[in-house]
Amino acid sequence: MDLLIDECVPMSVAQIFADRKHKLIYVAKELGQKTPDLLVAETANENSLILITWNVRDFRRLGLRRKPPENKQRFRKAGMISFTCDEDQGAKRAAQLIESIEFEYQQTLKRADKRLFIEIRDDQFIIHY
Repeated sequence: MDLLIDECVPMSVAQIFADRKHKLIYVAKELGQKTPDLLVAETANENSLILITWNVRDFRRLGLRRKPPENKQRFRKAGMISFTCDEDQGAKRAAQLIESIEFEYQQTLKRADKRLFIEIRDDQFIIHY
């Protein structure tokens, strides 16, 4: 998977994906500190990346979601793995679910819409189809 790691993502979570040999691009390194969310979403879209973030509400407001409001799909190539659990639980949840995440990613490659949208909560793993 090609992943865009938002500034709010703990390094321990990014490391779970790095250990599995996924390509990681860090917002802070590539776009700078305090990059506006719109630019982050546009970058993910332009490069067909999956954004990993804890900032799900702001990105959903921008329209980065499976089914945007009023069907106005602005981001046709970007996906998102969002964490709504506590940051200190993020690495544990990522480690528990990494194989499921990778499986779901492989499934998206078989569909016309290749975007992956997953929400990771304390006690839930939600795939948005």
